[in-house]
Order: sequence, then structure tokens, then C-alpha cells
Amino acid sequence: MADIVWVTLIGQAVLPIGIIAWIASGRSAGALEFGLKLLVAASYGGLLAVAGVWLLIPSGVLWGYAVVAGPAAWAAWRRLRREPFSDPTPATPGRTRWRLGSYAAVSAVCLAAVAAALLGYDPPGPETLRLSSPVKGGVFYTVNGGYSILINPHMKTLRRPELAGYRGQSYAVDLVKVDGWGRRAAGILPAALEDYFIFGEPVYAPCTGLVAQVENTLPDRGTVDPEQAPPAGNFVLLDCDGGQVLLAHLMEGSVRVATGEALRTGQPIARVGNSGRSTEPHLHLHAQARSADGSLGSDPLPIRVNGQILVRGSRMRPPGPAGGPEP
Repeated sequence: MADIVWVTLIGQAVLPIGIIAWIASGRSAGALEFGLKLLVAASYGGLLAVAGVWLLIPSGVLWGYAVVAGPAAWAAWRRLRREPFSDPTPATPGRTRWRLGSYAAVSAVCLAAVAAALLGYDPPGPETLRLSSPVKGGVFYTVNGGYSILINPHMKTLRRPELAGYRGQSYAVDLVKVDGWGRRAAGILPAALEDYFIFGEPVYAPCTGLVAQVENTLPDRGTVDPEQAPPAGNFVLLDCDGGQVLLAHLMEGSVRVATGEALRTGQPIARVGNSGRSTEPHLHLHAQARSADGSLGSDPLPIRVNGQILVRGSRMRPPGPAGGPEP
């Protein structure tokens, strides 16, 4: 989790605030340089909007940056019109060209990343497995999802040979529950699993089918390094029409279905936990081609949940009870 903290603080707090301050207080050698500075800010903001993981910092903060950036840019532009830039050093033309080139390069990299992320919004091929929401009530935020590595790190299992045994999860989505402020927990990194809003949420069958496999005995881990744990933790693997569906990182002892049992869509099956390789409570959901041995190495299948393609940043508002007693 330490890596997530540092990446979030630098990428989603320090850099945006620094860019706004740079535009507001910096001097520009004309309208072109000023415009390129704005392009740097806009392209980086776009990258944060489509690829940023808004967990430790609520996603609403991004709108706050936009609100502050507007007046800051306007004040800098007015100052530029009143006080033309002058640089007493003899290498002014070369220095200016270097600055303009660096601003253009940074903007190009950010815009290319935005384009690559947006390409991951469309599933590969026309066919998707249509599922009902496995959670009900409240708002659920997609931490990882989509078909680009920039917005869904599960995609690495499709590309790296050493991860071929897990390629079935390449199109997986990870869901957390958020409140009206966009927070997914009571605090930034609370130690108690119960402080995460999704922990203990009922999980429902997203399709009609048979239970292929279950695991129900693994402990819910604290928010610590999970690398030595079994990948899926407690899980339910369902044989549905069109493929298999895995729901993973379930709460210890909460799985209430057995292998071979027939399920109908919407039937309660477990609760969200933090078992397996999970740094904090969330629900992992993916679909894959049917595998005789129940392994995760079969072909991944794109999914729609309640008709929605879930990509990073998507919000899902399924109807139904929010939390509550054991269903």
C-alpha cells in the first residue's frame, strides 16, 4: 500500500497543485508559451480523469482542480498582457525554444496516454457476456476495468507469457463502494476492514447457472502486503450460459452455496471480504471461457453489468437494499 500512497500523493495531489501554481505564478514569453502551458495542464488533467485511481483522494477533487485552474490561468493571462516577459540572458531564443519543445513533448505524451486509455473503453469484438450486478444498493466505483493496460492492470495477464495461467482475468473489474463524497472508506488508509464501505456487502449471483467451485476458509487479511496469499482468496466460480464467472476476495465463512448447486440470477451467495491477494476490501469480477478444471488460464470474456461496460472511474448504481443483515 505504501507504493499506492506515494503514487497517489505525487500524481494526483502534488503535480496538479504544482501545475496550477506554475501557471498562476510563472512568466511566459508570449501567447504561444502561455498556450502550451495550458495544454500541459489540460492534457495532464485529462490523463488523471481517464486513468487516475481515485481511492485515497476522492474523485471530486479533480473538479476542484478545474475550478481553481480557471481563475489562475485568467490571472496569469492578464499579467502577460500587462507585463510582457523579458529575459536578460543572451541565450533567450534558444532557451525559449527549449521550453516550448519540452511543453509540447509533455503534452504529446499525456494526450497519447489519454488516447490509449480511451481505446480501452470499447470491448474487443461485438460479443459480451451480459451479467446482472453482483452488488445492490449504493454507488459502486470501478477501480480497475476496461481493455487497456492504462486503466486495467489485469490486462498484463493477457500479454505476459509467465502470467498465462491467469489470463482468464484479463478483462476483470474491481469494485469498491463509495459514499456521496466519493470516499471508499472512513479515512485514507484505515486499519479496520469494517471501515471500508464495501466490506461485508452482500454478493448476489450475476447470472443463472451452476456453482463450479467454491473456496470459503481463507482468512480476511488486514490491509498489508498480500503477495503470499492464494490469488482469488475465497471465491465462487459459476458456470453460466456463455462462460464462467468468478467472484473473488470474499469474506471468510460467508459463502453460502456449494459446488454443483443450481443458482438463479440475484440469489445471495456470499459477502465481500479481503481474502487472497487483495490490498484492501473490494469485489473482483471476471468472465472467462469455460474451463474443465476451473483454472484461470482460459480465454477472457468481455462483460456488461446491468448493460454497462465498466471501465476505470465508472460508477454503478444498482437498485436494491444497501448492506443490511445477512440475506
